[in-house]
Amino acid sequence: MREREVKLEVGSFAYSPRYSILDDTVVTALPQREIVTEYWDTDDHRLVRWGCTLRFRPGEGWKIKIPKDRKLVGLERDEIRIASESNSPPTDALDLIRAFTRGAPVKRVARLRTLREGLRFADSRGAVLAELDYDTVEARQNGSVTASFGEIEVELGPEAPDSILETAVRRLQADGAGDVVKVPKLARALGRASNGNPFPAAACSRKKATAGSVIKDSIGAAVRRFVMNLPGLYLDEDIEAVHQVRVAARRLRSNLRTFQPLLDPGWRRMLRSELRAFAIRLGPLRDADVLRERLRRDAALIPELDGNSLNVILADLERERGRARDGMIEALRDERTNRLLDLLDDAARNPKTLPEADGPARKLLPKLAAKPWRRLRRATRAAGRNPPDEVLHDIRLKAKQTRYAADAVALAVGRPAAAFAKTVSQVQETLGDHRDALNAAEWLKSRSAALDPQAAFAAGQLAGLQLAAAATLRSEWRSAWKRASSPKLRRWM
Repeated sequence: MREREVKLEVGSFAYSPRYSILDDTVVTALPQREIVTEYWDTDDHRLVRWGCTLRFRPGEGWKIKIPKDRKLVGLERDEIRIASESNSPPTDALDLIRAFTRGAPVKRVARLRTLREGLRFADSRGAVLAELDYDTVEARQNGSVTASFGEIEVELGPEAPDSILETAVRRLQADGAGDVVKVPKLARALGRASNGNPFPAAACSRKKATAGSVIKDSIGAAVRRFVMNLPGLYLDEDIEAVHQVRVAARRLRSNLRTFQPLLDPGWRRMLRSELRAFAIRLGPLRDADVLRERLRRDAALIPELDGNSLNVILADLERERGRARDGMIEALRDERTNRLLDLLDDAARNPKTLPEADGPARKLLPKLAAKPWRRLRRATRAAGRNPPDEVLHDIRLKAKQTRYAADAVALAVGRPAAAFAKTVSQVQETLGDHRDALNAAEWLKSRSAALDPQAAFAAGQLAGLQLAAAATLRSEWRSAWKRASSPKLRRWM
């Protein structure tokens, strides 16, 4: 489930069971309770540095919290509960944190005792909008009290709007509460031992940035996207996570190619190769997910197609998907993935740039971004009026490389490069949809012979829709290309 909350220092705020952060709500005072929580982490606190927590509460079991990147006044995290009373983290929990621990063992690092008083705010229908918790926290390590502090938490109800957090912060701070706290309780309990981001961000202004600092920023952003979405791969309901991990891997590989003249050759080749090997192992699952969603969506366009026929068609696909998922989980758990995560961690902290990368980004990087653009332009000019499908696929790949290069350079160039990347992405997406439609039609044709007559007829109808969609997209990509090739968009190059 998704947790949205904001934490504040207590400051001079005085808690009262009659206090309210929201007008026109039903306020219920919650009974005071004592909460004892054990937190687990690696020796060097890799989890808390990523903003993650692995905790155990007697009677509640294990819980993992993983932060999301969406901009919010407080914290937004995915909460995954594991119903186990075991004395050490179960395998499911270790899988979910593997991306952050990178194979390092975890141990109990702190025990927190929290005295909690609270208020619940509901609307006139009884739906919970928010809960305010007033916490007094005592942290213990090795039997000794190591920290104590107060904290105010406001957590939103499932359907409550994000804006309630901002309203709550304004009211609480007007009544004496202190600054917003952007870290978990464990980070405060550990103090300086947990300071720092998973890897340091490059501090640079856009105009004065070196090429090396922009390279570091772009690699760091892609590594963060890659790592933060890996836990979702273990949760079968989060199909978007597979897509996000593959996109991050592709961006990293693309950036390593774009910045090639400024990077150590051996380091660049090795990292690109490992990323490619990992992405290949995710490919079958992502392809199955895309195909399944496409067929379900398009089946709704055929009124006479009954649900049984669709289920028969999808049954084979589900078996394929199951095998692909098993292969992906096996890949995630093997030592090669841990080595890749170590490589990515090091790449984000210390990319192996050449001395030339110390030059100004605004001078060096636009020239590098122009190279994939020229390859894309040559390919489109050579394609002719009615290019084969494989040529269109090649143009899509070159458009993707051009887009990613412009996105990376936008860290130094700013809006002009970002606008160019967005326009080129329309070429990539149009041709991507074209490719997906063709793949779907081919898959349906390959399975038709093994289906019963009714399901085979339905598969033929669905295949026809895919081919019609591909034909439409084939006629549209030139318009997207015309917009992307406007000279006005490339003045920054």
